[in-house]
Amino acid sequence: MDEIITELSKPTWWVSVVIAGIVINLFSAYLKSQIDRTVLSSLTWWREKSAKRRKEWALRVRAIVSNKEKKADEMHAEIMQQLESVGFLLYAILMLLMPLLFSALQQQPPRFILILSSGFSAFAFFASFLNYSKAAITRSALNEAQKKLTNHSSRTPNCTP
Repeated sequence: MDEIITELSKPTWWVSVVIAGIVINLFSAYLKSQIDRTVLSSLTWWREKSAKRRKEWALRVRAIVSNKEKKADEMHAEIMQQLESVGFLLYAILMLLMPLLFSALQQQPPRFILILSSGFSAFAFFASFLNYSKAAITRSALNEAQKKLTNHSSRTPNCTP
């Protein structure tokens, strides 16, 4: 404890603390401007990306509303995405059950087969999730288009007597 007190009482220690403080202050001032620029550019990029995504979404929904062929294509795409999702899910389950096949044959599966089947299963589960997400987004676009179509038809007066 005495060594610490004697070290703190030396003027060289205090001068080094002041110099270190000045260096840290200058460095933080430079770093703050860099961080501010980076955050601002990131926010601008994110805002532009979000605006682009909203515009593409509106164009997609408008195309579904105005074109029956586009609506049929979107419905077909949704069904295909759901089927692919189910297919990948079944494949993933099959890969998880592969080690059980070895145990049913009273054999110890090699370690690389366990790792490989687990890896393929994880990949298939992820692919299934991605296809299911695409199908859900397609369904959302179809639902929004249907709502717009329903709102538009309820606002137009019926001209037949």
